[in-house]
Amino acid sequence: MSRQLAGALLALVLACGCMACASASAAPCRLVAATSGSDRNKGTLAQPLRTVQRLADKLKSGQVGCVRGGVYQEDLRINHGGRSAAKRLTIESYGGERATLVGRIYVPQGSNHVTIAQMNLNGRNGPKLPSPTINSEDAIFSRDDVTNEHTGICFILGSTSYGRAERTIIDGNRIHDCGVEPSHNQDHGIYLSASDGVRISNNVIFKNADRGIQLFPDAQGTVIEHNVIDGNGEGVLFSGDGATSSNTRVESNLITNSKLRYDVESFYPDGTPPGTDNVVRNNCIFGGAQGTVGDEKGYTAKLNKAIDPKYVNRGAGNFTLASGSRCSGYIAAGAPLAHL
Repeated sequence: MSRQLAGALLALVLACGCMACASASAAPCRLVAATSGSDRNKGTLAQPLRTVQRLADKLKSGQVGCVRGGVYQEDLRINHGGRSAAKRLTIESYGGERATLVGRIYVPQGSNHVTIAQMNLNGRNGPKLPSPTINSEDAIFSRDDVTNEHTGICFILGSTSYGRAERTIIDGNRIHDCGVEPSHNQDHGIYLSASDGVRISNNVIFKNADRGIQLFPDAQGTVIEHNVIDGNGEGVLFSGDGATSSNTRVESNLITNSKLRYDVESFYPDGTPPGTDNVVRNNCIFGGAQGTVGDEKGYTAKLNKAIDPKYVNRGAGNFTLASGSRCSGYIAAGAPLAHL
C-alpha cells in the first residue's frame, strides 16, 4: 500500500468515526516490547524492549510499537506524538495477544496524533490520578479495556492549566469499574473538563461509581453515539461552572439502569447559565434510580424510547441484546458488548 493511499484511508476512518477506528494498525510493528525483554535491546521481535515507556520514547512519527502479551507494571507518559493523522504514533498489543498495562497513562499537551489500541489499561497508580489523562490533540483510544478497580476517575479529557483535549476519539472500548465506592460524586468513567470536538462512540461504559460520562465545565462540540452506558451512578451529566458545556449531540445510545440518580441529567450552580444546543435524541433510556431524564436544563431530550433494551446478562458484563429488542438498531456491529 502506498503512503498516499494509507493516508487517505486513515483520513476517511477519522472522518467517519466508525468501528474501523478500533481495528489493528495496517502498518507492521516497528518496535516490540515484551516482559522477557530488556530496555538495552534493539526492540526487535528477537530482542524486545522491556517497558512500554521505552517503546514509546523510541518510536518515531508514523511508526507502530507492539506490546507482547503479559502484565507491565509502570506509568506511561507519551513524550512525543506523530506529525499528522497520516503519521500517527501508535502503541498496540502484538497481533493475536493482549497486553495489560497497570499504571497511569498521560498524554500531555504537544504529544499529538497518538493511538493506543487493543490493550488492557488498568489505571491503578499510587497517587490515584486519573488515567488515561489526555491534554493533547487528536488522540485515539480504541478496542481497549479500561478500568482502575474502583480507585478513581478513568478518562479525563482536558485542563485549563495543562491543555485542552482536542478532537479525541474514544471508540470501541469497555470502560468499567472506575471510581471509589461508595460514591462521593467525583469519579467517572469519562470526564470531559476542557475539550473540543470529542467523539465517544461504540463503547460499553458500565459499573462506574458516578457518571458514565460527565461534561463539566467546558466541553464543546461533543458527539456521544452508539454506546451502552449502563449501571453507573448516573449515565450522562451536563454541567458547568462559569464556562458551560455546549453543542453536544447524544444520539443512538442505550443509557440504562443508573444506580443513584437519573440516566440523563444536568447540574448548574446558582448563577451559572446553562449550556446551549445540547440535544439528547433517539436513545433507549431506561431504569434510572430516580427516572430516565431529569429536568431539561441546558439540554433538550426528544424522540427517546423509555423501554428495556433486554440485555442478555448485564450482571456478567454481557450487553448483547436479546432477540427482538426494540433497541437493537442503536448499536453498531462489532461493538464490544460481551468482551474484547
